[in-house]
Amino acid sequence: MSILSTPKRPVPDGSAIAFAIVGFGLLLTAFLRLWFFQVVRGPDLADQAQHINQATVNLLAPRGLIFDRDGHLLAGIKAEVVISAIPEVVKANPEVLTKLASILNVPVSRLQAKIKSSVAPQNLPVPIDVGADLHMATRIAESRNELPGIQVASQPMRYYPNTTDFTHILGYVWVPDKSDIKRLKRKGITPSEYVGKFGVEWKYEQELMGQPGSEVMDLGKKGIPSRIDSISNPVPGDQLTLSISSKLQEVANQDLKGRRGAVVALVPSTGEVLCMVSAPTYDLAQFEGGISTANYEALAKDPSKPFENRAVNGFYPPGSVFKLITSMAMEKSGHFDTSTTVFCDGGYHIGKAIVRCEGHHGDISYLRAFAVSCNTYFCTMGVRSGSEEIHKMGVEAGLAQKSGIDLRSELNSGFVPDRDNAYEVRKSGQWFTGDTANESIGQGYVLVSPLQMADVTALVANRGVSYVPHLVHSIKPIAGPEQVIQPKIFKQINMPDSFWSTLWEAMEGVISHGTATKAQIPGITWAGKTGSAQHGPGKPTDSWFVGFGPVENPKIAIAVIVESGGGGGDTAAPIARDVVKAYLEPQSSATNPTPSAKVQTKGNGKKVTKAKAPATSPLHGV
Repeated sequence: MSILSTPKRPVPDGSAIAFAIVGFGLLLTAFLRLWFFQVVRGPDLADQAQHINQATVNLLAPRGLIFDRDGHLLAGIKAEVVISAIPEVVKANPEVLTKLASILNVPVSRLQAKIKSSVAPQNLPVPIDVGADLHMATRIAESRNELPGIQVASQPMRYYPNTTDFTHILGYVWVPDKSDIKRLKRKGITPSEYVGKFGVEWKYEQELMGQPGSEVMDLGKKGIPSRIDSISNPVPGDQLTLSISSKLQEVANQDLKGRRGAVVALVPSTGEVLCMVSAPTYDLAQFEGGISTANYEALAKDPSKPFENRAVNGFYPPGSVFKLITSMAMEKSGHFDTSTTVFCDGGYHIGKAIVRCEGHHGDISYLRAFAVSCNTYFCTMGVRSGSEEIHKMGVEAGLAQKSGIDLRSELNSGFVPDRDNAYEVRKSGQWFTGDTANESIGQGYVLVSPLQMADVTALVANRGVSYVPHLVHSIKPIAGPEQVIQPKIFKQINMPDSFWSTLWEAMEGVISHGTATKAQIPGITWAGKTGSAQHGPGKPTDSWFVGFGPVENPKIAIAVIVESGGGGGDTAAPIARDVVKAYLEPQSSATNPTPSAKVQTKGNGKKVTKAKAPATSPLHGV
């Protein structure tokens, strides 16, 4: 063979080499990735794959129980059927709510309103009905395929054995709104499905809400739960024992029935609230399962203002009960002298003007002037003491400021005027002698709440010390020691013991032979002061009474107001008498309190209350 015809050795092609290298690299990468996922990440991925086929359901924690001072249950829990809807699913299937409404026998608009009012994410369930019976719940569960987005569950829901006597104290519970969520998250709290809206339920949300549990379920191929993989039980909320007496609440509510007004009673030595009633009230039963918009608006627009807690946030001219403050101002300014007399000819004269007195008392000194409530005497002594001293003593005694009570509804602070703040009542800022005279007898621009006057009365009962009023006596976690709320000094006024003794004597005279003889209680000596606050010529007066007893060892201080009730001795004093009598007279029901009651629900749905012996001593009489 010629050398010219000898075959040449092939020269490698660059593209072929590159292709071979890339191919080998891909195979190697695939091998390494496969090895990584199977060997290195295998266990983690297997766990993730399992969780893809799992669903976690939150379990609502039962709210903490609430008891009164004698162990009576005020707020419990019971199992209720709760129907929920997932908004985005229901929106895509508008016929669902119509079908559901026919089963529940309620207007479809009611269900739509519940969904519309929710602020929860659209993919999360929203409670739209509470309390369906077993038959309805079964029908809904059996119609699951026809009711996409609808869920049925049994949950521990709040209920109130007495739905009217404790309304303004307890508040109520329902799904959180935007303000609830914002407030709780600001405190680092994840809101529960239901939160307190007002009262103790609102103030002690963190203690009452408990810790939710969870249930992890494995899902089958079609997304249907096949078994429970794990469960974390919810932890119930803390138990609260209030200082409130159910008996006193019942007595005060009955006496105020058909009226507008308030009653506040305190333990002078601790600041614990024994009774707090605001009338008219409203029925908490309307809020179980969520109140309708129409019913809520009807209550909100009611001219009698049932939502307003008059005991805490109702501010009124105090009338003659303010003479407690004027007496203190007289002492501080050096004008308190029981031998000094003033001539009363039926009023206090300021030029041609006159501040009327209810009587013509002639020459009158302090003790008698206080007992018969002589306006002429107190206008005279108030003007001598000066508006600045009256204002100062009012503030030092706790007026014109919030008391710090553990409620949401303390929205205002009232007002005690003087020359320095006259611009708040008059554009000119001028202050006249007549203003001081009116202020001395609790008229003019003075505004106080029943709670504030109960505080002032407690301060007098303690001879110069008052305590921050509070409704909760103790907090008991499910696991852990009971925490008893310790008294905190609110105001302290240093005055001679002789002054307090004289003021006590004057207040005893009001009941024994003065304007409040209708407040007398056989066998019990106590002290008080009446008041009748005017709103203008020809208009009805508000009826006031404050008092404390027994004088040997004060255990209760009380303030009562009845709007347009007339004379304090005729209307408010008998109400105070009934409440004080109910508290100070022996009570067999108070000797065996049961603040550790447990609430169960029988299979027939009836509530049963079981009680344990108290872990602490009875509160009655403290």
